[in-house]
Amino acid sequence: MIRIHSDDATVARTRLAVSALWELQTGFWMLHRNPDELPWPYTEWARQARRVLARLPASAPIRVYLDAGADLPDFLSPIPPTAAPSLVEELTALRETPEELIADHVRRHWPDGGPEWLRPYTTVSEHLSALLAARVAHRRRVGRRVLYGLKPAGVALLGLLSDEPVHAIS
Repeated sequence: MIRIHSDDATVARTRLAVSALWELQTGFWMLHRNPDELPWPYTEWARQARRVLARLPASAPIRVYLDAGADLPDFLSPIPPTAAPSLVEELTALRETPEELIADHVRRHWPDGGPEWLRPYTTVSEHLSALLAARVAHRRRVGRRVLYGLKPAGVALLGLLSDEPVHAIS
């Protein structure tokens, strides 16, 4: 018999959910772990998946899951928002992950810096976080979108760094 000991807080956070995103991640992990051929009953699925994935550009965001294998920080596998969310709902939750949480997870998962495949998704966030912290830029949420803009100090800084005149747009 297997016994799992947990405290009240852990039990309170426990939920069962069907996750299309986690199923996709598991499928990609299987492809990553078995570069040659997957055993039955996944053999034909893997062949078809590899044909489709081979046509994707190297810069496609889905490559994050393909290149990572099982080594994913938690923000890339968010807890499903409901017991049976659609893939669209899960991708929306993933897209709306706060930048601070991403930076924190990357720092904890890879204390010496993230792998090369993750850099395009973290450097912009790091730069924006630095600009926000320096109060050179500001952030505003409009519906599901997050908009960034330069504060007057940011416009002045750009003017100092640029050979061309910089004008604030209000």
